[in-house]
Amino acid sequence: MLTYTIKYPKNLKLLFAVIDSTKFLVIKTLQQVFYFTIPNFIKLNIQANQISFSYSEPMSTQGLLVIQNCTKWLHRFEKYSAKKLVLKGLGLKATLLKQNLLELKLGFSHIIHLEIPLIINITLLKNIILLESSDSVLLGNFANKIRSLKKPDSYKGKGIWYKNEIKVLKVVKKT
Repeated sequence: MLTYTIKYPKNLKLLFAVIDSTKFLVIKTLQQVFYFTIPNFIKLNIQANQISFSYSEPMSTQGLLVIQNCTKWLHRFEKYSAKKLVLKGLGLKATLLKQNLLELKLGFSHIIHLEIPLIINITLLKNIILLESSDSVLLGNFANKIRSLKKPDSYKGKGIWYKNEIKVLKVVKKT
């Protein structure tokens, strides 16, 4: 009997379910739920921040593939991704009203309110918005949503820019 033990992040909830003689490992994050089908020859044991897989020797290659796939998904939520947005220009300002509400003043006649997904952490410095999350796809989509509200101007350099973005400003025609 082979046994593998894996630690998983504290922000995840793991459940073990059996439906119609099919075993499932349920991974629950703040916003999504993932289901993994576990073959019948693998036994699971979930303890405090650890999950143990055990299976017999003849099924070692198939069992190892299932465990590797599950491990990749568990470690996907362990890594934090970060993006920095820079507000360039006079009158561009961001403030956090609540834990999940971002207020943006972007030089328009109205104030823009954005609801922040639960899985994203936001830190505001003077003119920098720091976004952090364990889900890199959701983070990138949210950063792009903020950036699309005030596109960078390629002549003056004003707007919302990524921190490490290379800015090549166009030359204004002189007549």
